[in-house]
Formats: sequence, structure tokens, C-alpha cells
Amino acid sequence: YTRASVLEGQSREARRALAGGDIMTAETGALDRFRAILELDPGNATAISGIADATPALAARTTKAYADGDREGAAERLSELRAIDPLHPAVERVAQLLLKDSQVGELLNAAADATEAGRLLGEGGAKAAYDAALALEADNPAALAGLAGLERLMLARAAELTRSQK
Repeated sequence: YTRASVLEGQSREARRALAGGDIMTAETGALDRFRAILELDPGNATAISGIADATPALAARTTKAYADGDREGAAERLSELRAIDPLHPAVERVAQLLLKDSQVGELLNAAADATEAGRLLGEGGAKAAYDAALALEADNPAALAGLAGLERLMLARAAELTRSQK
């Protein structure tokens, strides 16, 4: 095998992996294959171009995973994208979305804990936590349902109190 034929074969396999969507698989994914080419030939234009082509594909997969509700997959793809191109616009965008989701999740958990403990209103209460979650994500279905449930609970308690005072 000549060096040129090895580079040609690796380039073909790298392009095939990229076309098939195999970007990050260790050793067989497009990026590892393009990097191997660069180790043999540091200025190889095909490998440099291939890595550049892989970045938008990985960014699209990262964004799609988030849009599909696959938060774990989005976080994994984000880590991979960050390793390749930390300044890619999708890195900041998806990182912010995942952070917001995490914050909303923490607030929803706090609201559920407060409700369970009987702290419905005031600072540290369920309503404040639901309101804070809705401030981050105005149409969050869990927060909206939580507020509706909280309202029903408060109305039931008020009705119970009224009956007990008669």
C-alpha cells in the first residue's frame, strides 16, 4: 500500500461515514477518520474540509435532539459539538435551552415539594415556584397544570373552612 492509497481509502471511508450520519463513533466515525488522515498528512484539504462539513451536521443533530425532546441526547451532542467547534452558534443556543429546562425542572420540583408540605402561598410557596417557572417558560404545561391544581386545592380548602364555620 502506498501512502496515497491509504489516504484515499481513509478519505473514502470518512466521507461514507459522514454521508451516513456517523459523525462521532470512535475510530469509525467521520471525525475520527478525518483526524487520522490529518495525523498522516497534516495539511490534507479533504480532511480539513470533511471536519468543516461535519460541524453543521452535528449542530443540526444537536438542535434536532433538543427539539424532539431528547434532552439527554441533546446534551451528549452538545458536548461533542463543543469539543469540535466551541464557538458554533448552536453551542450557546442549546446550552441555554438545556439550562432553562433544568431551572424549570428544579422550580417544578420545588413547587411540588411546597405543595406537599402545605406551603401554598408566599415566599418559598408552591405558587411562587410555579410563577417563577412560568417566567422562564410561559407556556410550560406542567407549571400551568400545577397552578390550576393549586387553585383547585385552595378553593377546596376555602370551601372546607366555610363549611366548618357554619
